[in-house]
Order: sequence, then C-alpha cells, then structure tokens
Amino acid sequence: MKTSYQKTGKFHLERGLDNQDIVYEAESKTAKIIVIADGVSSCTNGGRGAEIACKAVSDIMLNETEYMFSSSKEKVAGLMTAYVYKQLSIVAKKDKQPVSSYSSTLSFVCYNKISGEIMTFVLGDSLIYLILDGNMTLACNPKLFDDSKTYTTTTQNVAEVIEINVFASKNSARYLLATDGAWKTFYSGGILSDKIEQAVREENIIDYLEEQQCTDDCSIVMMDVPKGA
Repeated sequence: MKTSYQKTGKFHLERGLDNQDIVYEAESKTAKIIVIADGVSSCTNGGRGAEIACKAVSDIMLNETEYMFSSSKEKVAGLMTAYVYKQLSIVAKKDKQPVSSYSSTLSFVCYNKISGEIMTFVLGDSLIYLILDGNMTLACNPKLFDDSKTYTTTTQNVAEVIEINVFASKNSARYLLATDGAWKTFYSGGILSDKIEQAVREENIIDYLEEQQCTDDCSIVMMDVPKGA
C-alpha cells in the first residue's frame, strides 16, 4: 500500500510555484516516524526549510527514542524547536539568507518499538488522525488560537504553542498526517464528509484526494502500527 500522497494546489499552479509540502518517513531499531511539513508560500526557501525540519526531528526521535519518550512534553517541545532552528540557521548562514525565509509548519507521529507508545507532535495547522476499525478520528486535539496565526519553525517562543501527546498505541491502528490543503477537503459543514468516511472504510484515501480540487498544496502520509503491538 502506498503510504504517502502529494498534489500541488490550485493557488501554486496558477502562480507557477512548486509544491512546498514535504513528507518524510524513517525507521530505526527503536522507532518508526512519519513527518509532514508545509513550507510557508510567502517565504523564498519554505520548501527547503520544511525538508530540513523533517530530517532534524526524525534524527532526534530515531537516535534518542528512549530519552525523548521519557522527557516532559515541555522539554521535548523545547529541544525539538531549538534543534530545528539551529539546523535552519546553519543553512541560512551558509546561503546568506534570513532564517525566517525557511519557515514551515511541522508535525510528526513516532512509534516507539520498545514501549509500544505513540508520540504526536503538532506545530502549525496540520492534523493527525487515528484510523481504527474503519473509522477516522482526530488522534490529538490541536490548540486553537484567537489570533488565527499559523505558527512556524521560526516563530519566536514557538515551543509554548506546540501540542504533544504520548499514549499507548492501539493494535493494528493507522495514523494519518495531513496538511491543511488535504484535511480541509475532509469536512462538510464542520464534520467529516460521507465521501471521506467511505474512502477510509474502503482504504482508498489517495483515490479520494485525487478527485478533490485543492486550493492549497495537498499532502498526507500514513503509518501502520504492527499487529500485536
């Protein structure tokens, strides 16, 4: 089964812009991770920044799995954002570009193979879903902000607004990460549409997205928890 899908949105196509979403999948002996980042369209290097951010958080989670899962949510948020910003700054300095030009959102799902736990991490407006027994629900409730601002990897003090959850994984569960261009097609009148619910039951979410007219770049990536986990 194909685990990821990307489509350039109408807004970018009309302006001759590239898709600035990045999806990333990686695995080690201790963990498996899926990551998604949406480069800010108004930023010159948003796509490159998204790529750097995805690799940075993957490296930490795969190499320091036990430490990250045993740390407080506040510590994880602080370590992650500091490391990502450092990596962005190194590239920005080398390229003689402002670090803010590499801004992106950033979210991931990490499966701890040793403990069987799941960590979800949301910075920005991507959403994480749990698919289980043919039903799709939000895996975590993202924080809502009155200022309607989309927070990014270069936002000052962004660690304070990151949503992190750690919980026991569910046997044979599937986790789906979706950028706003994708998840906005899932809803009708504020609830999941009949078409996406049918696509989930029939396991053809990618076919469903192919049929959608996405204004923004549309990207998803999925990860299955092993049976018996």
